[in-house]
Amino acid sequence: MKEISTRTVLLHHQHHIPRVKQFGHYRYAMAKPGLETHFHADIIEICYCLDGVQQYIVEDQRHYLKGGDILIVPPNKAHNTGGMPEEKGELYWIQLKLSGDGEKLCHLPHTKSSLLLRSLEEASNIPFRGAQQVKELLVELFALSTYEAMDLDEIRREALLLRLLLDTLDLSQRKLETEVSQRVILIDDFIEKNLYRNMYVDELADLIQVSTGYFKAWFKLNTGNTPKEYINRKRMEKAKEILPMESSVTEVAYALGFNSSQYFSTVFRKYTGKSPREYIQELKKERED
Repeated sequence: MKEISTRTVLLHHQHHIPRVKQFGHYRYAMAKPGLETHFHADIIEICYCLDGVQQYIVEDQRHYLKGGDILIVPPNKAHNTGGMPEEKGELYWIQLKLSGDGEKLCHLPHTKSSLLLRSLEEASNIPFRGAQQVKELLVELFALSTYEAMDLDEIRREALLLRLLLDTLDLSQRKLETEVSQRVILIDDFIEKNLYRNMYVDELADLIQVSTGYFKAWFKLNTGNTPKEYINRKRMEKAKEILPMESSVTEVAYALGFNSSQYFSTVFRKYTGKSPREYIQELKKERED
């Protein structure tokens, strides 16, 4: 079955949640155009990357979000995707107004809502790992926000939002497990050295001495990708480096372990939003300008 890309943006007059300017979600089966430079005046934006990998640049600081990561974008700070597309994957975002104009965040007293928002702002511009309960809260909250709610559903929405924000704040204060980090570094190094050939899941599992079944679940949880998607992303990053230096797309395809230039081109477009030839032409144009 063919994957379908979806993007939904709920503005305040659609979701009616106090102090929330915008609530959005996308699930892309292939890359889409990237974000131009912009900022949100007196607004905190929280990005929850559930699947895939996404680059953000906030005030010249580069971040790479992978599935399971959260990034809080500070208010009034210019940000974009650094010329990269919005990649294949899934992401939620919530924009919270710092000044309420009389609105109460989750019906909290002014002092407590200010404390919560200030704490989230202090945790901004440093990506951190999320958790399964955050995904569950996002899915339920978004579903409740897509229609005009009655009284009880309004209470449920605000309770879910408060739980989501508090859980996000708690997660921002945790440290990444050293063992997980070391395992991912080991796997990254192996993949980088073997991009030219087919790699198998059991090889990767053997690297960290776990079963193949356990590895698949562990890998998805800690990278946000299946092993195949992760390897393909690495290959596409390498492809962008060597395409301008090679005489043909076919040579690059074979050098990265693809059996045909057609399949390589399909995968390249899926992760970059462009064909290899379009990518080369854009680079040439940039250099001429």
